[in-house]
Amino acid sequence: MNRYKSISAARMEREKGYRRDSILEAAKKIFFKEGYAKATMDSIAKCAEITKPTVYQYFKSKDELFFSLMLPILDAVTKRLNEIKAEVDLQKVSSTEELFNKIYHHLYAIYLTDPDSFEIIIIFQQQLRLVKALSEERRLVIISKVKLFYTEFRELIKISIEKQLIKQVNVYQLTDLLWINFSGIIQMKAYKPNADKHIKEMLKFSKQAIIHYLKI
Repeated sequence: MNRYKSISAARMEREKGYRRDSILEAAKKIFFKEGYAKATMDSIAKCAEITKPTVYQYFKSKDELFFSLMLPILDAVTKRLNEIKAEVDLQKVSSTEELFNKIYHHLYAIYLTDPDSFEIIIIFQQQLRLVKALSEERRLVIISKVKLFYTEFRELIKISIEKQLIKQVNVYQLTDLLWINFSGIIQMKAYKPNADKHIKEMLKFSKQAIIHYLKI
């Protein structure tokens, strides 16, 4: 009997996961089709082909739904930074060039997997007032994910200094500079013709400038 209960519980969890993912996918379509201000829980529910009360079972507000879209991207970036940090620690990265090739390559690759969700991270930085409208639980989740991302990034810079891949600098300032620089370049797609080409060129130039400054 317990075995059947366990199977049933596991099935229910999978179904809840699928439903949550379908809501997030619908929300992404609505947010970037209609804009944040015009998007409604009604339109998101309709796109997901479920009822609005069902949406509210998973997300307490439009704000929670909006910012939840950025969590998988944050997780992916944090995971990759941690992997690069491990490679540096094991001395598998042999030069400043290789280090920043990895950082820029993987940030850009993750951005390309889901550009819209990546932009929500940028919006989060620019409009922190929206975070205040979230439930305490959701706000803590999002803030903890952002803190973990910055922590991993700073630890990567710190260990890169220790392994003499880059010169001694203020870890906090360099981390902020790298992220602001990268996210700022990505935003150019909103107003630059031939944005993809321009973004690639700017990221290459930025990377070369950073390497030139930090190389020992």
